[in-house]
Amino acid sequence: MKTRIAIAVLDGFLAVTALVGAMVVIPTLPEDMLAGSVFPDFLVPALALGVLVAGSALVATVAVMFWPRLGAAVAMISAVMIVVFELVEIMTVGYHWLQVAYIVLGLVIAALAFRVWAVEDVYILSVRPAGRHHTA
Repeated sequence: MKTRIAIAVLDGFLAVTALVGAMVVIPTLPEDMLAGSVFPDFLVPALALGVLVAGSALVATVAVMFWPRLGAAVAMISAVMIVVFELVEIMTVGYHWLQVAYIVLGLVIAALAFRVWAVEDVYILSVRPAGRHHTA
């Protein structure tokens, strides 16, 4: 349970900061930062950060508490999303220490999510009526 709470907190942080980045930070950046890149403007990076990264992190935040295996899988997806986003950002606009911090955050989320998904004993509520358990 502690691991799932840690995933929820970290993915919640990722969701909030990615959404703020997509809505507030990216639109204020000068477009000359993209000179020579494949992006004509910041629309695609903002959508990627806001929809893909923040969206998957938000879903993971909720899902890991109620459906542990599903939530862990979505958390691993959100981790891959932020790592890929930051690597593309480094190649496109250059290096900043914050990008490394978010790559590390993604790797931590992935490791914790893998632990929940593959190692922890996770019991999901059964739909069988109480008292009708069949033994093999």
